[in-house]
Order: sequence, then structure tokens, then C-alpha cells
Amino acid sequence: MRSLSSIFYRSVFLMVTGVCALLPLQLNASSTLIENSVFTSQLLDAEPVDYLNSAYLSDGKIYIYLKWQDLDKRLYDVENFIYDGNNRLVGHSKYGFKPSDSNWRSWTKYNFRSNVDYPGNWRFVVKLDGEKILEKTLYVGD
Repeated sequence: MRSLSSIFYRSVFLMVTGVCALLPLQLNASSTLIENSVFTSQLLDAEPVDYLNSAYLSDGKIYIYLKWQDLDKRLYDVENFIYDGNNRLVGHSKYGFKPSDSNWRSWTKYNFRSNVDYPGNWRFVVKLDGEKILEKTLYVGD
């Protein structure tokens, strides 16, 4: 009986270990520095006016807004990458910032080009000091 229960526990352990290996991993510890990230159609007083789940090329533009937290008072290097529905890199920005306190806000604006950009699932990737800390997807229709 003892060997049967031992086999059972080993099987459960292997199954749990296998399932855990399939779960998505957190990007890295730096990803906790972003308190909030949203897509918005406009900013008012440096804050998003709405929260978009989808957008259209005919909307003209879109912003990805980032609210940072727990930052040290040092220089950070940020890179943003925007990929359209065909997974083509259509936007890239690089900037540095040195927060005056532990919180910071930043955003990237992208002007849609309906004659060039492809609809579909767009990806927005943010790197901090060379490490990918955020990837968000937004459906963009035509």
C-alpha cells in the first residue's frame, strides 16, 4: 500500500511540475515598475481620457500611457516598439528620463497611416534599460 501511495504522489508531483512549466513566466522583476498601462485616444492634463480595448485606423492616432512606480532617482533608458497587424515594426521611440520622485508618467503617440498600416492585433513592446518589461496587444480595425 505504501508503494502505491508513493507512486501516486510522484505522479501528482510530476503532473503539477509539468503544468507549472507550461504557465507563462513574468517578464522580469522590472515589470513591476509599471503600475498601469493603457491605450487611449487622447490625453488631458497628462492623463488618459478613455481606456481603449480596440481602435480603428480611421481614428487617426493612439497613445500608450504608462504610469511608473517604485523608481529610483536615476537615469532610465526606455524604448518603445510598435508592430502592426502584419507584425511589421511601424513605430520606434527611444528616450531617457530621470524621475524627481518614485512615480512617473510617460506616453507614446502613434499616428495611424491607413494607406500603409495593416489592421489586426497590434503589439506594443516597452524595454527599460534594454530589458523587455511590457508587451500589450490591441486590436486595430480598418
